[in-house]
Amino acid sequence: MVWFSRFYLLLFLFYSSFYLLSSPSTSSPTSPLCHPDDTSALLQFKNSLSFSELRCEREHILYELASPCQAMSWKNGTDCCRWDGVTCDDITGHVIGLNLTFGGLNGTIQSNSSLFRLAHLKSLVLSENDFNGSQISSEFGKFENMMHLDLFHSNFSGQVAPEISYLSKLHTIDLSWNDLRLEASTLKRIVENTTNLTELSLSGVDMSSIAPISLMNLSSSLTSLRLYYSRLQGKFPQGMFRRPNLQVLYLDGNANLSISFPKYNWSSPLKKLSLSSTNIPIDLLYLVKCFQNLNALFLRNCHFTRSNDLLPLSNLTKLTRLDLSYNNFSGQIPWNSLNLGQLTYLNLATNMFVGHLPEICTNNSTKLCFPSNSSNDQLEVSLPLYLGNLNLFGNLLNGSIPTWVYSLPSLKLLDLSKNQFTGSINEFHSCSLELLYLYQNRLHGHIPRSLFQQVNLRSLHLGSNSLSGVLGFDQFSKLNKSSCRTREFPNSLLFLDVSDNQLQGLVPIPPPSLIFFSMSNNQLTGNIPSQICNASSLEVLNLSNNSLNGSLPPCLGNFSENLSVLDLWKNRLQGMIPIFAKVKSLSIINFNDNQLEGPLP
Repeated sequence: MVWFSRFYLLLFLFYSSFYLLSSPSTSSPTSPLCHPDDTSALLQFKNSLSFSELRCEREHILYELASPCQAMSWKNGTDCCRWDGVTCDDITGHVIGLNLTFGGLNGTIQSNSSLFRLAHLKSLVLSENDFNGSQISSEFGKFENMMHLDLFHSNFSGQVAPEISYLSKLHTIDLSWNDLRLEASTLKRIVENTTNLTELSLSGVDMSSIAPISLMNLSSSLTSLRLYYSRLQGKFPQGMFRRPNLQVLYLDGNANLSISFPKYNWSSPLKKLSLSSTNIPIDLLYLVKCFQNLNALFLRNCHFTRSNDLLPLSNLTKLTRLDLSYNNFSGQIPWNSLNLGQLTYLNLATNMFVGHLPEICTNNSTKLCFPSNSSNDQLEVSLPLYLGNLNLFGNLLNGSIPTWVYSLPSLKLLDLSKNQFTGSINEFHSCSLELLYLYQNRLHGHIPRSLFQQVNLRSLHLGSNSLSGVLGFDQFSKLNKSSCRTREFPNSLLFLDVSDNQLQGLVPIPPPSLIFFSMSNNQLTGNIPSQICNASSLEVLNLSNNSLNGSLPPCLGNFSENLSVLDLWKNRLQGMIPIFAKVKSLSIINFNDNQLEGPLP
């Protein structure tokens, strides 16, 4: 469904990039006050836009931001050098840095915007806002001191302004994930004028008119080139792989781009390489031989010339991040080829791997043991103690989830969904989890109490198993607050799905931050508590096919402006349907198989 995929897209975008933010600088006690002209320009810029407080609240939770919506706190009569997101020159007091990433900004940046009066800006970060399809004004070209320009994912549209090429001091440009087009003439001017450029990110920008060979003219200082889904077509220049300073190259999703690696003895300084979702033939043996310095390799949904041969990966001794998802690999996972002891990120989702996960060796608690494919011998690999992301979604794995998985000290994302795992879910021994997906397995038993000590837990999906037990008052309380006996979830939780299980008890009270809440197809009893209306961010509420009774709380009709799905089908509810006065986006409502009366909204 649309609402389901939207939420997963949000999480995917977050966890496939881990977008890092720098802390805003503040002036020292001896620094001059902000220049009055800059104060005025900033306040006018703030007043020309609106703010989405709901978006700010969600991003504060999802991205662990200390101060989202920075400009909302700006006040006239105070020193702007101390405002969130503002950096000033220590001598002149002029604003030289503006970082409004995740600022909750909404509106259009016109060519007469007061933003362009900040003539001393060296760094401008407007990423993750919504500028309503604004065009990149030619006025951006007047920031003659600009060294860092970041407009990532902020809903700009149209052509990339040629005037961007006037910013000759630029070191980094990020125009990714906007509805932009880059013409060949504009790129030529950027290439000619930005001779100090070290990072160029144009992912999602339409570069279909660009001849890939022209990329060879980019600054020799270039260290990072990110061109995800940029509609590049034609032959990618071999020379790009030999550039002495290039360390990051991402070409994902350019289906019409052809690449042939140099054929003679050569090696590349690249440290991060992504060729995911391209039609490039991947000879893994040759690739590993030529890219010995890689610490990150992303080959999602690729065409491998040597099917099922992952043994060469063991020669990438510096590798810490590996993505081989959405391929057709089968058989046992070749654990001895993965350098598990140093991996922080492993994604083998949507393949056809079979068998059990390895267990801790009985004679060595620092090693994992698993049977060899070619003999009766036991092979050993190091425990993956540094793993922060383990994704084995959509394979044919079975057996119980081994104990070492629950003991990984830095694990943030664990996805074992859509496999055939059996047994119970054990207690987790760390509090690092942010996303946990175990849905569509054959797990049984109670939900472990340690899950609700995960103070950073954002998404929990345990649906379509055979989990049982009572979701009582204390189980959803933080266990380090033993005096608390309310039905509470971790305050960071945005997504909860425990549908299609055998859970009993009352409906727990979700936190105000929750967006998606489904406990359908369980054995819940009692009434729907009125406190559920405190979850004012809810977009999806599904409690269908339970044994809930009593009347609907009157507040259910106006507690969330964002509610799009309300499904209470097949319960024992009775009484009047509340008046839906506040809900604007409700698209699915299902009260069937109850004893409710009154008009539907």
